[in-house]
Amino acid sequence: MVAMNSIATTGVGGEFRRGWQHEVPAQYVANFMRQSARGGLELVAEEAGGIVGEIYAYTPRIECFVHVLSELTIGVSPAH
Repeated sequence: MVAMNSIATTGVGGEFRRGWQHEVPAQYVANFMRQSARGGLELVAEEAGGIVGEIYAYTPRIECFVHVLSELTIGVSPAH
C-alpha cells in the first residue's frame, strides 16, 4: 500500500494527493492491512517483478454487514 502510494505521487501522471505521507500514519496502514488479511480482500497486481496495482477492502465488525466489503482502496500505477 505504501509502495503504491509512493509510485502514484512520484510517477508520471500521478494523481494521488501530495502530502499523504504526513496524513496517513504507519499505524493506520498496518491496521488496514491487518483488517484486510483477517476478514477481507488483498489483491496485488505485478508486472516484471514490480507492483502495478492493488485492491484492499475488509468486512466491518458489525454482524449484519459480514457479507459486505468496505473501506475499499484501489491503487493503479500511473504508467498503467
